[in-house]
Amino acid sequence: MLAVNGDLTSVRLQFPSHPRHISLARMLAGAVAEQGGFGPERVADIRLLVSEACTNAVRAQQARGVVSPITLVCREDGVFHVEIVDATGAFFDGSMTDVLPDVVGGQGENGGFGLPLMHRIADRLSFFENADGGTTVTFSVRKESSSIQSS
Repeated sequence: MLAVNGDLTSVRLQFPSHPRHISLARMLAGAVAEQGGFGPERVADIRLLVSEACTNAVRAQQARGVVSPITLVCREDGVFHVEIVDATGAFFDGSMTDVLPDVVGGQGENGGFGLPLMHRIADRLSFFENADGGTTVTFSVRKESSSIQSS
């Protein structure tokens, strides 16, 4: 399911919990950011953040056999806001360390670098446990990077 407002500043996408759909979420978020006047580097950052968060959501749901759709909401109002909702609580219960090292701690052959990367790129990054036991990841990105780069 896809819902878009008229000027492409807000979109909502529900997609099946399968890796092949992550590229659609990434492309959609990039399109909203481009429409909002974000530069190529920030659009790439947003695509990477969406990809990392959606990948973690898909991996958590697949590992638990959950078939609920994942929801992506993007909103641009001078700042790019993203919300990704899944139906697992893997971030909070610690049961997924082998499958989701990015989310629940640790770095290994299955990954583990996504969460530190997300913290570095996003201007704001939060994780919430939903009332139904799922997880919501939110982040925001300003048009100009707030990272201080050293030479």
